[in-house]
Amino acid sequence: KLVESGHAETCDAVWLVVAESNQQVARLMQGRGLDRADAERRVAAQPPLGPKLSRADVIIDNSGTIAATEAQVTEAWLLLPSEVRESAALMTTTVSQRLEDA
Repeated sequence: KLVESGHAETCDAVWLVVAESNQQVARLMQGRGLDRADAERRVAAQPPLGPKLSRADVIIDNSGTIAATEAQVTEAWLLLPSEVRESAALMTTTVSQRLEDA
């Protein structure tokens, strides 16, 4: 809900992960054990993709293999300025430490 809420404007970059609706349905059925009707309702209830696509700085196509998705993420990550990557790594480490301490 980052784009819909208007909070995307507070972000340095917005990454969007997309997949075909039939693939989303299949993954919901397989991964969460939903029946087809429930999975289709969930996918249909998603906000429209158009505004997200127009706001996204990076679009990751999650329709293929895990390796293909990972390659896209790695490529996009490496295109970020080094100071952004370093800052993100620091934040991730801090969050991980807090979770371990909890």
